[in-house]
Amino acid sequence: MPHTHEKKIKLMTSTDLLNAIAALEQPDGVIAFPTDTVYGLGCKINHPQAIQKIYQLKGRSETKPLVLLGVRIESFTPFIQTLPPLASQLMEAYWPGPLTVVLPKTDRVSETVTRGFPTVALRIPDCPLLLDLLALVPDGVLATTSANYSKNPPCLTGKAVRDTFGKQINLLEDDLALKDQVASTVVAVEPDGTLRVLRTGKIIFP
Repeated sequence: MPHTHEKKIKLMTSTDLLNAIAALEQPDGVIAFPTDTVYGLGCKINHPQAIQKIYQLKGRSETKPLVLLGVRIESFTPFIQTLPPLASQLMEAYWPGPLTVVLPKTDRVSETVTRGFPTVALRIPDCPLLLDLLALVPDGVLATTSANYSKNPPCLTGKAVRDTFGKQINLLEDDLALKDQVASTVVAVEPDGTLRVLRTGKIIFP
């Protein structure tokens, strides 16, 4: 009996993943999904109409960049100029997990994502469902931000996402995937190899 129940869950999840991928293929396709921290909004990095829709849905400041969530470290290679030893060490130590690393970007990252900044923020989430989704996305990367109206707390349940955004987006729902319910820590690795903490979240650096 447990085996049958597990099989049904997997089939349902597969259907949800395919629906999410289909939604992302639309020029303005934005989806909501669980991460290991909070629910997020995301779209394909080369869909400017969808990126702008994220800003409109959230009422997000046009000067704030988005974060790239990826399925593996190699997914980010086309989007960063170099991978300093310290950044590599942090990624190996904390990924998948609630650490966002900011590095100098390449021209493969659109200005619509980085909003004029010469850097791009990167993270691999510790969320199997989301990693399954990212594995099906070309490049293995999505442009993302938290699911909420700007200046409001991030959504921590699928119901909160539906109450906030209604049917404007496709929802990939799994409340149990949220392990931490605390935003990720954001750090920048400077050209001289030093670490600068931009936001303290789940991971605390001395």
